[in-house]
Amino acid sequence: LGILRLEVQPRRVPQGFVGMDALKDFVLRQLARDKSQFQQTSTVVNGMPAFIVKVSKPFQIRRAYMVGEKVRYTLVGGLENPVFDQVLETLAETGSGRTDEH
Repeated sequence: LGILRLEVQPRRVPQGFVGMDALKDFVLRQLARDKSQFQQTSTVVNGMPAFIVKVSKPFQIRRAYMVGEKVRYTLVGGLENPVFDQVLETLAETGSGRTDEH
């Protein structure tokens, strides 16, 4: 259907900042717990570290996880959705470089 979901969340959580290693570990443990069949690939999207998970069972889905300086992105779409790749290429963190700390 070409439907995508994009989630943008702050990197800062009460425990500190979410890093790529912690995010990847959490996602992969969750997939293993759910007994999902999947493949994962590490990459970089517009300067942000990222990894893409292709789940074949129980449901065919593709998810991309990216960690920027201030936010983290999750893009979810169908396994063979060409719009997924197009949207993924456009994701970039913007801003003045200002942090929430004063």
